[in-house]
Amino acid sequence: MDGELAALAALNTLYASRAAVERLLREYGTLEAAWEEFPARRDSSPLAARMTPSVLEAGRKETEEAERRGVLMLPFWDPRYPRLLGAIANPPPLLYVLGDAEALHGNCIAMVGSRTTSFYGRRAAAGLSAALAERGYTVVSGLARGIDRECHAAALDAGGKTVAVLGSGVLRVYPKENEQLAEAVAANGAVVSEFPLRAKPVRFHFPRRNRVISGLSLATVVVEAGRRSGALITATWAAEQGREVFALPGPVDTGFSAGCHPLLREGARVVESVEDIEADLSGLKALFAGAGDAAGATGEKAPVMLDRAGARRKLLLEAMGYGGADIEKLEEQTGLPAETMLPLLMELELEGIVARKAGGIYARRK
Repeated sequence: MDGELAALAALNTLYASRAAVERLLREYGTLEAAWEEFPARRDSSPLAARMTPSVLEAGRKETEEAERRGVLMLPFWDPRYPRLLGAIANPPPLLYVLGDAEALHGNCIAMVGSRTTSFYGRRAAAGLSAALAERGYTVVSGLARGIDRECHAAALDAGGKTVAVLGSGVLRVYPKENEQLAEAVAANGAVVSEFPLRAKPVRFHFPRRNRVISGLSLATVVVEAGRRSGALITATWAAEQGREVFALPGPVDTGFSAGCHPLLREGARVVESVEDIEADLSGLKALFAGAGDAAGATGEKAPVMLDRAGARRKLLLEAMGYGGADIEKLEEQTGLPAETMLPLLMELELEGIVARKAGGIYARRK
């Protein structure tokens, strides 16, 4: 068994960010050495205080189970780690892949939308996904009810590849009703998660999951989304990562597309057919051709001016919950740097939405 992989898996259960993992590697040379020495600094580091022998042993068991169950564990230093994802500002340090890891390296397009859908939205999702699959694109989505499910199923029906990114572990498919679909996805693409094998679908996992959906993809297409849809967070991540954002216009009298229309006003591309997507992809393919070799590949193309502050506020509120969290834990759970979070936390505190407690704990007010 790979000791470094087990040490990383253990850190991953603590939601250690890639930046935190890289700091440990720089200081100690190996993660195994870090587990031996860094816990001694438990008085000055919350992460060190949580690096206990039992957590490391859990990491070893996790690695053994992954091998038994045929789950590929991809650390960020592995050459098979997807290059586009590795180019974003806060990539997962570890990916769990059930299926074909090569699917993560194709021309991926994210197709996202609400769980509550209309006939119009389902038909559009299926039509666009099938057309993309027939042209050799890999359809990436989140295996949720509604639009996600339609997109995965249509890509498979068209004989194409699709990737499902979970907000739970790959051995705990959520929602349970999509287990059979997940098996089909793994057989014709990949089921992926940054969370441990049997991680529960905790609420704050899903905004984090959304950055992986967009990070794997050249572009994100929002098919149908209400004003509070999580698909809008995916679109925000995509714009921040320098990827193209498309949105499908819909009826103005139903509310099903109430989140798509603001995206279009803010600069998202209108999509009515797969040709609209392909027309903008040639430049993106060239831009990100060397994504894995250039950390500066992100942010060079951000055509959509989305409400990033609003999306980040929602991300922070879901991460802290009513129980609260300190800055280090919020950084781990959201992937946002402290300098980005602090002004937003101050705004939330002044607005009476968040309370700052003893020990630097931020929590939502009830």
